[in-house]
Amino acid sequence: APTKVDQRPALTTTGDMFSQIKQNFPNGINVAIYADYDKTGDKAKDGNNAEFPRAAGAYAKSFNSVGYDASGTLKLGLAHPIKSLADITKIINDTHALLKREYEKSTTTPAAELPAYTKIKTLALFSHGMPWGMHLGGSGKYNLRIDSKAEQEKFKQFVSGIRGSLTADVDVNLFACNAGRETDGTEKEGVWGLDAAEKQDGSSSFGAALAAELGKDASVYAHLSAGHTVNNYSARVFGKDAGKDATQDKG
Repeated sequence: APTKVDQRPALTTTGDMFSQIKQNFPNGINVAIYADYDKTGDKAKDGNNAEFPRAAGAYAKSFNSVGYDASGTLKLGLAHPIKSLADITKIINDTHALLKREYEKSTTTPAAELPAYTKIKTLALFSHGMPWGMHLGGSGKYNLRIDSKAEQEKFKQFVSGIRGSLTADVDVNLFACNAGRETDGTEKEGVWGLDAAEKQDGSSSFGAALAAELGKDASVYAHLSAGHTVNNYSARVFGKDAGKDATQDKG
């Protein structure tokens, strides 16, 4: 899926990390998270799941994704592995909390509203995907989905739990198969060409639902096909970058 970040800043791993982040990410940082799938069983043996840490790691280094180590120290070029939705919530909120703490230490007169560089502007999620959800866990079933009323409520609770740590105009890159495809059966085999993509607007997809839940200024990019196509040109954008308010028009 297309990757949208403001720039590729030339940060280094030495010096005052917070000062570098403040200077190079004035509109908000970017964070990379990948599903750390269990390394046992047939699927783990075929190498399929190994693509996620590889791709996430390359992304994090290319775009200087911000993370933190076990001691709570801010780091650059770090992609976080996760085993559950709770892990994602913790990583996102802890990263924001660390930046907030550093900001408050750096000023004697904190602004009424936290500056954008203390929040996440670009969120990249790497996992297996379907038109109706993502497998953001180590094992088991797809755990973030929109294919039932009960799952939609869990989905909304998850988004609500991270929303405060994201900028209002957050860009979410879903590096997950199929997440931009229709769930109504009209795009059964995946979409690879522009002509086929233009026949639908993806309004029933997981990507569309996520953009709407994140708010009118958010944007979500999502794949239309299956396979580890990290350079896939067949992707849709939902929300502000599509020129629409996704809370009103999911297409």
